[in-house]
Amino acid sequence: MRSPGHGYVLLDAGRPLDAAASAPLSASGSYGPQLLIDNPSAMPTSVLKFFLDYATPGFTQEGPTAAVYNHGWVIGDQAVISVGVQARMDNLLEAVPQK
Repeated sequence: MRSPGHGYVLLDAGRPLDAAASAPLSASGSYGPQLLIDNPSAMPTSVLKFFLDYATPGFTQEGPTAAVYNHGWVIGDQAVISVGVQARMDNLLEAVPQK
């Protein structure tokens, strides 16, 4: 999971049918987990830590055009997962230079 190219699905823990319906998104390409939130306005510390430890894609001297990118899906509208949480996930999946 430390290599880029995975699909991550952000879900509301209170909507279990969303998990079943969106399972193919995590299973397409390189497998990635479904990550659960329990508050629409805040990304849980455990999910944030997961992204920081495992999900940040990077690139080397070839530059960002040669990077392999992760994919993030948000299941639900802004009432289910706030725009701020959606933007935070997008930012965490952005390719950054690797040292």
